[in-house]
Amino acid sequence: MMWWLCPHAPDLFQRTEIFVWKFGRDYVIIKGKVILFSALFVDGVTILYFMWGAIVNTFKIDGTDFGIGEVICEIENGIIKDLTIEGDEEITESLSDDENGKWSWIAYDPPSIFFREIPFDTKNGEIKITEQLLDEYDISFYLSEHHNVFGTLTISDSYVKVSGEIRKHMSDEKLYSLEIVAER
Repeated sequence: MMWWLCPHAPDLFQRTEIFVWKFGRDYVIIKGKVILFSALFVDGVTILYFMWGAIVNTFKIDGTDFGIGEVICEIENGIIKDLTIEGDEEITESLSDDENGKWSWIAYDPPSIFFREIPFDTKNGEIKITEQLLDEYDISFYLSEHHNVFGTLTISDSYVKVSGEIRKHMSDEKLYSLEIVAER
């Protein structure tokens, strides 16, 4: 991780001889790698915090980050053989130990999500998680009990992302929002 202090962001890239391909709201693409950053503006000075090539691993349920534990990502011949992402055991335990906390009711097992034996178009890199997909394939979300997840699964060369909602059934009200990003 690096801290940079400069009056103008473009000067930073000129002085450090970094070639910027694309500059987004909270990322830049430098030589093909996505670089996440945060920017602060203090007294007319831009402070940019870069995480070089880093993937921000997160397993957020309703805004609470359970951290990332084990990640398994096996894709062969256009089939997701096993994609399993677990939350961190220690973080889960600390959240469930807080008797007055939002997550005091959960068991000590970390939350997890898995996808098994699902056709996957590597060119598209994205799967919409629908009720039909849940009926046809082995997909589940576990948080003290099994739930369904609806949303989008994205798999790139460097990360896996799941975003959407956790529900018992599609017609039920949303239980929780879900945002998972894990390095492959």
